[in-house]
Amino acid sequence: MLTHDEKKFAIADTNARLVALIDLTKFNDQQAMGLLQLYVTLGVAALGAAFAGQAGVPIFGISGSVAAASFAVVILLGALQCHRAMIPGAVPFPGRDVEFWLTVRDNAGWSFEAALDAYLDEAKELRRSFREAHQVGAQRLTLARRAAYVAPFVGLIAGLLTASWSVVG
Repeated sequence: MLTHDEKKFAIADTNARLVALIDLTKFNDQQAMGLLQLYVTLGVAALGAAFAGQAGVPIFGISGSVAAASFAVVILLGALQCHRAMIPGAVPFPGRDVEFWLTVRDNAGWSFEAALDAYLDEAKELRRSFREAHQVGAQRLTLARRAAYVAPFVGLIAGLLTASWSVVG
């Protein structure tokens, strides 16, 4: 059983950990937003190049169009993952709402010790669900980053295959 001072320390430690998790989530969200902007720009430009090749622009042949379109598809899938990586919804803020403390104050059956216990119990569940949401977002951001590594190779391979088929045919 924790003493009164130990419970106060536990709450302060719990809140400090939550603030660190929120900061990490904000950092990941900012990264996802930056990558989303870059990926959409690259994807739209690559699709424009693919359509230009199909419209008869002499710089691009069919293989250039296929390469650009393949690159665009992969990079736009990465953009989708960036969008999915940004965590929407409820972020558990450190501390308790005023209603919690008013309930403790106004309820004769509640002691400060019971309030500290309830605080820690509720904090555990809030942090668990937020940590899970953060981990899902981080995994999606990892997939988005991988799209940047894979997209050029997919475009290159698709362009080379198309060029070799057009030479053979």
